[in-house]
Amino acid sequence: MPTAVLLGTQLVSILVGSIINMVPALAEEIGWRGWLVPRLEPWGKTATVLISGIIWGLWHAPLILLGYNYPGVPGGLSLLAMTGMTISFGAVFAWLRMASGSVWPAALAHGSFNAAAGLYVVFAATSDLDLLVVAPLGWTGWILPLVLAVLLLWKLPVKRARTT
Repeated sequence: MPTAVLLGTQLVSILVGSIINMVPALAEEIGWRGWLVPRLEPWGKTATVLISGIIWGLWHAPLILLGYNYPGVPGGLSLLAMTGMTISFGAVFAWLRMASGSVWPAALAHGSFNAAAGLYVVFAATSDLDLLVVAPLGWTGWILPLVLAVLLLWKLPVKRARTT
């Protein structure tokens, strides 16, 4: 299949997949950003982002330790990488939750992220990419969401989420 067709198909899949993946992502987001984030907010934004991101990363530990997301990478290192990713993207998802007062924007963002995850597989399959370095799961993929999180969380006001 030509690369252009493959990429075009993947982009359409991301758009459709964002909506479809929002449903299972909503189940996670109700717990992480809907329940946990408002309860951590009194500890401050930094603690909220770090603690919720670490818990979200460790939640994935069984799959990660079985080789999911980081095939061929030692378990402890892959779990550390996954937790770094969940902290960086979770910071943006937390801001979406706090700014909107709803889990729906975070669920859509999470669903979109999951839908786009297949895109890096296309590139990884055609080259010798190190998944600890590239893609959203590697450390270079954390830079943009971390910069965005700093701008959003620490520069823009957010609504107070209700904890009841």
